[in-house]
Amino acid sequence: MKKIGVTPNKSLTITELNVPDNYFADFLRGEIDGDGCLQNYKAKFRCSIASGSKIFLEWLFAKLKDLVKVNGGWIKRGKNVYELEFAINDSIKIAEFIYYADRPKLTRKYRVVEKYLE
Repeated sequence: MKKIGVTPNKSLTITELNVPDNYFADFLRGEIDGDGCLQNYKAKFRCSIASGSKIFLEWLFAKLKDLVKVNGGWIKRGKNVYELEFAINDSIKIAEFIYYADRPKLTRKYRVVEKYLE
């Protein structure tokens, strides 16, 4: 893990990671499963990812712009954490990207998004 940039106490120290593009969807699905949120917010689907490292979220945002072609999104400061959040259209693009095949996934998170993927 250290070879790709993951260090002890990663939530505050993580920066850019060396994740090959062909594994990025799987990495992102794991990131959302662990530190992310898929939710219906005021009848609209939202995707967000939390981290103690703003640098990591800025890197992740840039990768999503490049690989997923998200058009919006924003990083906001929360209590002891930063959040990268997306509105409905970009959230759907992200969901389509990470649930691209019958891959292992957290069922409770997938249930939130499956109706948008039909």
